[in-house]
Amino acid sequence: MDGRTVRLFNTWLVGSNRHITIQLFLQNYIDAFKMVSSSFNVAKPMQGKIGLSATINTTSLDKAAVYLHNHSKSEEGSVNAKTLLRKIDWIILPLAFLCYAVQFIDKININYAAVMGMNEDLKLVGNNFTNAATALYIATFIGEILTGCILQKIPPGEWLGINVILWGIVTASTATVKNYHGLLACRVLLGLFEAAMSPCLMLITGMWYTKPEAVRRFIVWFCGVGIGQIFGGLTSWGFQHFKGESIEG
Repeated sequence: MDGRTVRLFNTWLVGSNRHITIQLFLQNYIDAFKMVSSSFNVAKPMQGKIGLSATINTTSLDKAAVYLHNHSKSEEGSVNAKTLLRKIDWIILPLAFLCYAVQFIDKININYAAVMGMNEDLKLVGNNFTNAATALYIATFIGEILTGCILQKIPPGEWLGINVILWGIVTASTATVKNYHGLLACRVLLGLFEAAMSPCLMLITGMWYTKPEAVRRFIVWFCGVGIGQIFGGLTSWGFQHFKGESIEG
C-alpha cells in the first residue's frame, strides 16, 4: 500500500470510530433516561403557586403530601383555617399540657414524700436522699440520647404513649419500696421513661403547627411546669393535714 492509501484508510478508520463513539454515547443517554423515567410514578401535573406545572413522585412523599396533591384547590378552599386550628388546639394542647404537668409532679414528689416522713420509713442515711433525687436527672440525660435514636424509627405519638404508661407504673410502684435501693431503682426508671416527654412534644407540635403557631403552643404546654408545682404543693399540704388510719397505716 502506498502512502496515500494508508492516509485514506486512517481517515476512514478515525471517522468510523467517531461515529461509533457518538452512537454509544446516545444509546447510553437514552438508556439512562428510560431508567430514570421508569423509577418515577408520575402523577398528573399540578399547578404551583408561581403558575408553573410540576409533577409529583408519589413514591418519595409521605401520605399527607400525596393526599394534598390528589385533592383539588376547590376542596382546599372550603376548609376554614381558623376552625381547623381551633380543633387541633383542643386535641393537642390539653394532652400536652397535662402530660408535662404530671411528669413534673412525678419528678418533685420525692420532696413532698421526704417532708411527710419517707426518710425515716426507708431508713435513709447520709446522701441517700440526694443520690436518689439526682439519679433521676442522670437517667433522663441518658434517656434523651436513646429517645433521639428511637424516634428515628417510631412515631413520636406512639413512643410518648408507651412512656407515659411505663412511668405511671413506676410512679405507682414507688409507694411499695422498702429501702434505699428500691427507691433508687424507681427513680432511675422514672428518669428513663420521662426523658421522652420534651422531644416527643416538640416533634408533635412541629408536625401539627406552622413555625409562628408552634411558638405559642410551646409556651402553653410548658406552663405545665408551673401549674404542676402549684398543684403538687397544694396536694402535699392537704395530705399533711389529713389524719386517718388509711393514710397513717
